[in-house]
Amino acid sequence: MTLLNGHDSGASTEKSFHRVRNLPGYTTPIFNGKDEQRAKVKVDVTAKVLQSGFIPRELVKNEVDWFYSQLGIDDTYFQNESP
Repeated sequence: MTLLNGHDSGASTEKSFHRVRNLPGYTTPIFNGKDEQRAKVKVDVTAKVLQSGFIPRELVKNEVDWFYSQLGIDDTYFQNESP
């Protein structure tokens, strides 16, 4: 029996201990600093792009917005990671 957070996972052959159970009452966390972090990332990435020439400067804004808004990444990720 595999226990996740003290609960039976229902899969005795499951070996992952990093799975979040989808229990009623879960609400998606909201990171209030996400927009400020996104703005900082745009500035930092633009500076690095200018140094390296890796991608055209004009693409940075859209790429960062895509990463923060379109990939469906939970706000917990952005809250736990530095820009």
